[in-house]
Amino acid sequence: MGVTYNGDLKDYCAEFQKIAPGIGELWGRCEGWTGQQNLYEYVRKNSFPSGMVFFGFQDASVKQIRAQIALREKLNELLGPNARGVTDIINRVDAIKTKPSFTYAFNKAARQWLANALQAVRSVVMPPIQEFARFIGNRDIPKNWSKMTTNFDGNVEKRKQELERILELEHRENFYAQTTMTVIADVKPGAIGILKFLFAIAPPILKFGWAAGNFAGVYSLHSFRFAIIDGGKRIWFMSNYNGSAENYFSDFIDKLNWGINAAYTNCLDYPQGGMGQQDAFAYWIRVRQLPALVYYSAYPNEGIHKILTDREIADVLGANFDREEAERVLSLL
Repeated sequence: MGVTYNGDLKDYCAEFQKIAPGIGELWGRCEGWTGQQNLYEYVRKNSFPSGMVFFGFQDASVKQIRAQIALREKLNELLGPNARGVTDIINRVDAIKTKPSFTYAFNKAARQWLANALQAVRSVVMPPIQEFARFIGNRDIPKNWSKMTTNFDGNVEKRKQELERILELEHRENFYAQTTMTVIADVKPGAIGILKFLFAIAPPILKFGWAAGNFAGVYSLHSFRFAIIDGGKRIWFMSNYNGSAENYFSDFIDKLNWGINAAYTNCLDYPQGGMGQQDAFAYWIRVRQLPALVYYSAYPNEGIHKILTDREIADVLGANFDREEAERVLSLL
């Protein structure tokens, strides 16, 4: 089970008990389960720390994002097919707006300055970090690797079973805007130290390296995490993303190869050319992927771009109303 939640673990477990009274029927089949009343202690004892974690909107709670979605839906309802509705709404808000205070104007300018400064730092710091990760990921790739190499080991029956598993995965995907992916891979003997090093330096990079909703130019990731499990024998990866698995792999290959190779090159049977062998890489991931038997998202039909627009609309139509900005963001609806 993998979960992303607001607040602390104890509060999450207490709320989870309220909304999922039948969890004992599932977890009661697991070793060490002593009853639903001890859920917090059980989860804390059996959880694995996340080595690398990314959240598309780490500064926002579920409640805030849902409120912003509701605002956009209400605006769409009010506007309807009438384009003049935008002007009507802006005029109404403009009529009751409050005058921006000096504190608000100062804080807004300070936030903009901080955002610009952070972006300047990113433009200097992130390229060498990505190059270092690329070096780690390419260190085991031979210079003359063949793009024709595949993961097929000659076992026809095994390949048949793998293809059946991939078909099963595809049947479970693309029902909503969001999909989840879980992958478990075996770590090469002696490679766990490199993974621990990468996981140790990753948190500040993933937290400050890119703006909200953006991960190295990819706008399809809501969240992902890596964790070391089974005493360092395997790594576990889980992500929530928008779009199809094929588009997701394309984003990985085109924009995230420097990071993905750095992690997975430490795993057994990884393609000789890494993500450069695109078909072999996708197949390697697919045969190590586990289907999500139960999957819940607080806003399953929302994409990253929609949420970014919702945040902007909510901010512009807030207490310190700006007519010019309001006209711009409402034109996005």
